[in-house]
Amino acid sequence: MQMYKRLKITNPAFVMTENWEGLCDYFASDECKRKSEVNQNNRQKMLCKHRAGRKAFTVRSYEISDVPGEPCDAIELYKVTHCSPKDEWISEETKKNWEMMIKSEKSILISKWKRLQMTYAWKCWPWDMICKRSWLWSKASK
Repeated sequence: MQMYKRLKITNPAFVMTENWEGLCDYFASDECKRKSEVNQNNRQKMLCKHRAGRKAFTVRSYEISDVPGEPCDAIELYKVTHCSPKDEWISEETKKNWEMMIKSEKSILISKWKRLQMTYAWKCWPWDMICKRSWLWSKASK
């Protein structure tokens, strides 16, 4: 409490005095201390920390993208924000999450490819049959 009284007197030049006093009063309040304790406990429970800093993930996504004006994909963003500059994972949990993302992306791509093949087969089957029949007919008539 004493520290906040001291800080209350010396506000920064870019903050209005009444705003600074209100902020100091809030930091000294029991509500703020309770919220701070809850947030500290919640941070301790986090399994996957990141190294993105204060910059928003969307901003980071546009910065690391290969295509100007387009965000990068989620898996690339996850790797950049959860690996050290030496390409070492921050924790085992982050590595496991990334591996699960890769596996699920592969399974999604495979299922999309199979669906595309089925759609192609379904749409082209009548045309293929017509072409085969006409080819067989032309061969038989010779």
